[in-house]
Amino acid sequence: YSTDRGATWVLWNTESGLPCSNVSAFYSGGGRIWAATNHSELVRGILTSLSDGVSFSDDDGQTWTQIDFGESGQSIQYVWGGDRTIYDIAGHTDVLQGEDWVFFTAFAGGLLGSRDGGETWQRIYRQPSDSFQFQGNVQPSLGNRFFSCQVDTTHADSLFLWVGTAGGLYQYVFAAARDKLFNKYIPNIAFCNSCAGDTSWIWFGGD
Repeated sequence: YSTDRGATWVLWNTESGLPCSNVSAFYSGGGRIWAATNHSELVRGILTSLSDGVSFSDDDGQTWTQIDFGESGQSIQYVWGGDRTIYDIAGHTDVLQGEDWVFFTAFAGGLLGSRDGGETWQRIYRQPSDSFQFQGNVQPSLGNRFFSCQVDTTHADSLFLWVGTAGGLYQYVFAAARDKLFNKYIPNIAFCNSCAGDTSWIWFGGD
């Protein structure tokens, strides 16, 4: 990093407290810095890259804390180890909503997200059936092999997340609970074809 517009640089590595000097993804937002690292080990005689998960720093990289995704911590499988390289980290802090979003993509390990700045995490699925691919030793489909993610905040009412996978590009929409039509009890629907000029309106009334 540089504090003088690139005239001089300071290096973050294991001497700075990172689990490994091999950094595959990096993100800074909400006053917290995130880094994904990987170390190499000989597996069956082949030098293999193994994911260390993600680490964060709240003091500009002077010290780092590694998130525990094991049974003693978050208890989320397939974040550490081979074929789990984290290629991208993204996020967004919404002060009004009180949410501090962080996302990361672990190749063959899934898309994970946190809405509290990384205190708690959950895996995000494209569809419910995808969850079975992370239960037991099952080869993930191309749509569950993740490379990149980017937060889109150009929509005032929702947070959009774009995710690149080996099976294509996907879009996730995170809307506030009050904006979701999730209630099954909607007894009233009304239309107005003459409202606001050329615009047609529809209203839903429910519980």
